[in-house]
Amino acid sequence: LREGEALDARDIAERLGLSRAKVNTALIGLEDLGSIERLPTGTVRRAAGKADPVAAADEAAELDVRRRQAVLSRIEVMRHYAELGTCRRQFLLNYFGEETEGACERCDNCEGARRPAAAPLEADAEKRPFPLESWVVHPEFGKGVVESYRGDRVVVLFEREGSRTISLTAAQADGLLRPFETGS
Repeated sequence: LREGEALDARDIAERLGLSRAKVNTALIGLEDLGSIERLPTGTVRRAAGKADPVAAADEAAELDVRRRQAVLSRIEVMRHYAELGTCRRQFLLNYFGEETEGACERCDNCEGARRPAAAPLEADAEKRPFPLESWVVHPEFGKGVVESYRGDRVVVLFEREGSRTISLTAAQADGLLRPFETGS
C-alpha cells in the first residue's frame, strides 16, 4: 500500500494474484501489528508512522507461523486428551499447573482401568525413563509434564511451547530431558 492509499481485500488479491483468504489472513496479521488500519468502509490503509511495509509483512508472516504452531499444539493436546489412557482429572490439573495426589478414581479412565487395553501400557512402565505425569525440563522448551509414550518417543506438554513429541534416544543421549527439581 502506498502512503494514503486505501484498498479492499479484493483489490489487493487481484494486484498480487493471491486468494482473498490469504490476503485477509495477511491483513489480520498486519492489523494486529499496527501496520495497517481498517477503515469504516472496509478498506485498509497503511498506519501512520509505519514506513517499512516489507518488514511489517515479514513480522506478520512470523506472527502467523506462531499462531499456526499454537493452534497445532492445542489440537495435539486435545487429541492426546481424547486418547488418554490415564486419569483425565490428573491430566487436566497438570495441564493447568496444579499438583495432584494421584488418580481421581472417578473419571471414565479410572473407572474403566480394569479393561484389558490398560494392561499393556503398564507392562512396560519400568522401561520408561520418566514416569507419566512427571515434570521434566528441556533446555529450549522449559518445564513440561510427561503425557504419554509412543513407541520410542515421549510426548511432553511444555508450559510455553505446548505439546512436543521427542525421541527417547535423543532425549537420553543428548540430555534433552531431565527430571524437574525445584530450583531447576
